[in-house]
Amino acid sequence: MYEFEKSPGRLTHQVSKLLGKKIENKFKQHHYNVSALQWPIIAFLKKSGQGSQKDIGEYLLMDKVSVNRAIDHLEKNGWVKRLPSQTDRRSNIVSLSAEGSDLYFQLAKDAEEVIEMALHNFQPHQREQLFLLLDKIYGNLKEE
Repeated sequence: MYEFEKSPGRLTHQVSKLLGKKIENKFKQHHYNVSALQWPIIAFLKKSGQGSQKDIGEYLLMDKVSVNRAIDHLEKNGWVKRLPSQTDRRSNIVSLSAEGSDLYFQLAKDAEEVIEMALHNFQPHQREQLFLLLDKIYGNLKEE
């Protein structure tokens, strides 16, 4: 029988929301106006170098409107650049600007502090197991 309190969806959703709030608060303490929805886009672009808005949305499981709105904000602040795709006229390629790349390193420190706070009483093997289990859940759900 389904038990809401034992639902991995409920728990992962609550953890994700709290992490987002804590990260946003940490960013605000350092006077960065970056939301919990914008931060993963910056991190994705730092890791991948660039991506279409569609690629970003698919990787981060964000809808088109949310991706577009977040990128608009990041572009307005000079942290990302949007250029038309050379292979698809309907698509834009997004990349970090030099300022966005610098911003990434500042925000990554804050994000790491929040993650460290969340996992402070975990042993290294417990952290590894947590990520392996979450990755397994993600893989199970993605297969369908």
